[in-house]
Amino acid sequence: MQIEMSTKEKNVAGEVGRVGALTGLSRVLGLVRVMLTSRLMGAGMEQSGFVTAFQIPNLFRKLFGEGALTAAFVPVFKSRREAGDEAGAQRLARAVASMVFLLMAALCVGGVVGISVALPFISQDGKLASVLRLTRIMLPYAAMICTAAFAMGVLNGLGKFGRAAFAPAFLNIVWIGTLVALYFFPELNIRQRIEIVSWSVLFSGILQMGFLLRAAAKEGVTLTLTFSAWREANVLTVWRNTFIGALGMGAIQINLVVDNALALKAAEYGAAAIEYAERIVYLPLGVVATAFVTVLLPTLSGHFAKGAESLGDAKKLLGKSLEEMLALMLPAAAGLFLLSHEITELIYEGRAFTFEHTIYVSRALACYALGLVAFSLYKMLSVWFHAQKDVKTPLKVGVSMIAINLSFNIASIIWLPDGWKHAGIAGSTVLCSFISTAALAIIAMRRRIAPDFRAIGANAARLVGATLVMCVVVYHVRKFTLGLIYDGQILYIFGVLLPMMAAFVSYAIAARLLCPQVTMRMIGTVLRRRR
Repeated sequence: MQIEMSTKEKNVAGEVGRVGALTGLSRVLGLVRVMLTSRLMGAGMEQSGFVTAFQIPNLFRKLFGEGALTAAFVPVFKSRREAGDEAGAQRLARAVASMVFLLMAALCVGGVVGISVALPFISQDGKLASVLRLTRIMLPYAAMICTAAFAMGVLNGLGKFGRAAFAPAFLNIVWIGTLVALYFFPELNIRQRIEIVSWSVLFSGILQMGFLLRAAAKEGVTLTLTFSAWREANVLTVWRNTFIGALGMGAIQINLVVDNALALKAAEYGAAAIEYAERIVYLPLGVVATAFVTVLLPTLSGHFAKGAESLGDAKKLLGKSLEEMLALMLPAAAGLFLLSHEITELIYEGRAFTFEHTIYVSRALACYALGLVAFSLYKMLSVWFHAQKDVKTPLKVGVSMIAINLSFNIASIIWLPDGWKHAGIAGSTVLCSFISTAALAIIAMRRRIAPDFRAIGANAARLVGATLVMCVVVYHVRKFTLGLIYDGQILYIFGVLLPMMAAFVSYAIAARLLCPQVTMRMIGTVLRRRR
């Protein structure tokens, strides 16, 4: 079967593959980082405190770095360049970058001073003091990573995705190096180790910021500090849309912070267990969904900048991207759910990370795995609206989920038994993602700006069928290999790898038979990249 693709679709598919590979490298390094962290730090109160503290600069990054600000900036930046106003695009980039850095620097200074004043009045042995001490160290990371993330958005707007996709690997490289060094100092207690890791996070922010600012300068956009052009119409449009989008994205990120706080309240291992589970889920999410979103935002923005005549091409591009994402994420979600315990044990268990910790993390992982498709769909549908400079719709949907998520979280803590409360918190996040995704799809259909969901749904049903075939095969192979493990006939790692291999082969065959159009299109993309 010959599948025809336009030049732009070929370029998008190729860039998605490239970004996915580089993002995958960063995610794999992140997984190695968490493997080492689990063995050195475990999943106790100290590590939960670190996870909660690290969420705070990450919250700013997702709001004013790669999240709302990028979604608001890239369409305006792209429209200026499409209109031939290169000088205006440059002024816009420098003005917004300067405002981001100065705003975040002021917030960080105020936060560090405030924490320093408050700490002496708090019990030094409690959870709150632990979180505040670590936040004081890592808070300046927010200014650096937000500036770096904005430079990443500039590179994406220029169509230069490679270095932007690689940059997050610096955090993992520095973190891993620090953890390896800590292995040679066994006399340090967990609190001292975590504080050293916190300082390494700060150092990685300096590296990321320097790398991306230099990369942007090489492409002709020097993000030097400036106080001019702050009141230009394009700059004000970016910030207006940023703050609108930040409310919606902030609702999601605040939900995550609340999730961690409630998980820590429910059990001392709760926040750490959720963090470890998220790390595994982020691997396929980063390789697939993040790669699609990174490439689609500037590409779709370019379509919409040309006017209504390009709406059909934009719909077609999004529809094919959604099908290809589902072809990858459906089996990934099923595999993570079925093998959640084995994967957790293989990756994390050892030294400070006990078998009991494995049980807790695998329960959260099984819940998150069920939401992998919803997380990806929500990301891609949000980009569809952002590319049209519509940041209000995702805002309204995100804000509407706050009360629902909080209600489910509280219900989980009250009614679920010990050992399952944190899994209930993960499950509520998944449920809210499904609801949010459905809401965005319905709104797009009502406005007549949706892709052909009927055709997408037909191919999705075939891919679900292929995934079910895979699940049956994995179930029987897993049952067989576990028997061999218990009898001592094979090593544990082979007992995990064999079901994974069986999953890959069975799904590839079933998808090729049941949904040849999508699979052949994806194979064609891979072959073109190899040539």
